[in-house]
Amino acid sequence: MAKKKSETLISNIPLLLDVPITKEQSDEFGHRHYAQLLFELIMNDNYKPPYNIGLLGKWGVGKSSIKEMCRKNLNDREDTHCINFNAWKYGGDGIKRALLKHVYLELEGTDEEIRDEFSRQITKQILELTKKNELLKNIWNVIGNWLQIFAILYILFFGYKHLIPFMGELGQILTIVPFAILAGFVIKELLKSNNLLLPLFQNITKVDMPSTTAEAYEEFLKKQVEIFKNKHKKVTKIAVFVDDLDRLPTASEMIQGMNAIRAFMDLELPKNIGVIFVLSCCEYKIAEALTSIDLEQSEEDDKQKKKTQVINRKVEAKRFLDKIFQFRIDVPPFPYQDMISYTKTLLQQQIPDFNKFQNDLKERKTNIENLLCRLIHPKVQDPRQAIQIVNAFLQSWNIALQREGLDSNQSAGGLSSGIVTNHPLTLATLSVLKVDFPYFYKELLNEPGLLNFVLKVKKTCKMPLSTHIDEKIVSNFIEIIGFDDKVAKLREEYYELDQYLNILNNKFEFPPSLKPFLLLNQDPLSRKLGEDAHEIEQALLYGDANKIKKILGLNEETLLSKEHSELIKNVYESIYDAQRKNATKAILGLIDCITYETNFLLDSIIDNLLSENEYKELLNIENVKKLLEKADEGYSTKVLTIIDETFMQPISTDEEDKEHFEGKRQNFIAAANIKLQYYKENDTKGDEEFFKWIINPIIGKGEE
Repeated sequence: MAKKKSETLISNIPLLLDVPITKEQSDEFGHRHYAQLLFELIMNDNYKPPYNIGLLGKWGVGKSSIKEMCRKNLNDREDTHCINFNAWKYGGDGIKRALLKHVYLELEGTDEEIRDEFSRQITKQILELTKKNELLKNIWNVIGNWLQIFAILYILFFGYKHLIPFMGELGQILTIVPFAILAGFVIKELLKSNNLLLPLFQNITKVDMPSTTAEAYEEFLKKQVEIFKNKHKKVTKIAVFVDDLDRLPTASEMIQGMNAIRAFMDLELPKNIGVIFVLSCCEYKIAEALTSIDLEQSEEDDKQKKKTQVINRKVEAKRFLDKIFQFRIDVPPFPYQDMISYTKTLLQQQIPDFNKFQNDLKERKTNIENLLCRLIHPKVQDPRQAIQIVNAFLQSWNIALQREGLDSNQSAGGLSSGIVTNHPLTLATLSVLKVDFPYFYKELLNEPGLLNFVLKVKKTCKMPLSTHIDEKIVSNFIEIIGFDDKVAKLREEYYELDQYLNILNNKFEFPPSLKPFLLLNQDPLSRKLGEDAHEIEQALLYGDANKIKKILGLNEETLLSKEHSELIKNVYESIYDAQRKNATKAILGLIDCITYETNFLLDSIIDNLLSENEYKELLNIENVKKLLEKADEGYSTKVLTIIDETFMQPISTDEEDKEHFEGKRQNFIAAANIKLQYYKENDTKGDEEFFKWIINPIIGKGEE
């Protein structure tokens, strides 16, 4: 039967894609009306750009669908150019620059033009006052240069003076002009190559690296808008749709994004073209980001001051947003019944044989309405959230159907027939926890009993008398109030979870174990035993050997089978240390049902008895004797050590309670006889320490 059901659904696994709708025929919630309003705000000639429109609503209410339907209508017009900017993609300190660059590229600019513009180096000459050290150096240089000129001129005139006596009158007349020319040339060259004036200022060539700031992009963008307008003369409006600004990782980045849009509105663009921003976001997320900036953390005793401060910041945040958005379109959450109807439509569209699916639910004593109410709780107010929950349920449902339909119980990754699919409401509940409360679901994977435990606490307002849930996990979710009449409740930080669990309380009982629902898998033995496997696990946790005997039908004639022993051993080794003492007690209670073929079950028990002194409290002469008889040969020596440490320690004669003293003495003697009998049967000389006890007096340590 399970296999047949598997063929019904698995042939076409129904999974839903969370994508914006673009066609009005797919509009289930009337998004087209908001899209039409947005379209009219953009195209209304009475409103002169630039201005901003806020498309406001919580995550998942359909803002992207509204935007896409509006853009589809705008793309059919020649007077409007649409640009889409995803802020989440460009998150970081440079979001303003990223926005300006993105708009530039969407206006038919190119990356090459940007690189060319910003790769040019800018050089300029500037005069700077000469520094003191440099000025002194220049003074000595000027003095040296003048001395050099005077020295050369002196040599020239001195040489000419001594040559005149040897010339005639005609020679003197003919040589004076060339000599003057030579002297002038030498002086000219000396003046050209030497600085003869004292420079108080120096000339410096400065090279500036190209600027890539947002301001530089602004200037670059202005030019591109003009180029774009000249090329597309009919375009009068540029509509920039900004998405996911409220998904930026930090509050400061959200604020930078808002400031980037505000700064963009101050750009001086050509008069015959304007920019309109459509900002899709959750107003509450932006307001929280604004509120958190520079908000001082007050001490515990200053709560009222902190509350007042938060209120004041929220008022400021509201005013800031009012300045950003000239127009607002608020998209409210959807009514609960609309979400139920929407989810039912999704299931009808995605499940190949929906009527058979409904019949399967009826066979399991429920119906589609109950399933939908369990999947879509009152806090589900948008299609995205509904789709995520339905996907989680359908995935688990299909995997469970397939695994329950496996032919062999020995196949890996299988489930016993109906263990999951017979409880669709339980699977629906876990799907909600997985999607909406992942922090709780994560701990549930570690502690499948956590859900029933928390529900019991909520119902009684008290901690259960006995629990086998890890204390650290419990303390994460449950707090104790009061001293005498202690009250237990879910912690305040889990208010949303508390509200959801209120819906579950008193509705129906969950199956004994949620492990198959969480793992969608069972080992072969658990598959064979079904829910009995969980009952055995609970009996181990409570140390109830009689319950295990009852479940498995054990008696003097019916002993533990190998597969049952493997199950108990696996459970024993998987539970927490704090719970293992009770489990040890239960297995010791089963010792009469253990054979030599199943004595591997005792291996872990013996190791724990040897290492944990508190476990030795569970031993008595009768069960330790059987433990030694049933233990594997390799573990016998360990059992002998356990006997020594438990029953054969020195007994002081100072014991005040004579009855207690006599009990210890009798146990000592009985333990000694057990060891002697073991050594006799196994033809061994025993250990030296034991025979010292036999030789020495039994009572007293070294005393007669």
